Amino acid sequence: MDIRITGTVEECNAAAEYYAALEKQDNVRYVSVSRLYPNRGSNKLFRLYIQVEYYAERDAAATPGKSNAIAKYPPKAGKYIER
Repeated sequence: MDIRITGTVEECNAAAEYYAALEKQDNVRYVSVSRLYPNRGSNKLFRLYIQVEYYAERDAAATPGKSNAIAKYPPKAGKYIER
C-alpha cells in the first residue's frame, strides 16, 4: 500500500509516528516512511510518503510467530500516538 500524506510539519510527524508503529503488528511485513518534502508554493505544507506491506493470509499462516489476522482498516491514529 502506498500512501501520500500532506499537512503541516506537526501533522506529518504524527502520521509518520503512527505508521512507523504499525510495523510492530503481527500482520505487517514492513513499513517505510520517507523524509518530509516541502509542497510547491507553500512554506507551511509538507508531504511524506508511506509504504506499508501486510502479510497475505496464506503468508501469515506459513510464517511462524505471525498471526492470521488481516487488518482491513488500521485503527485511528489518535489512539496510538502519545503526545
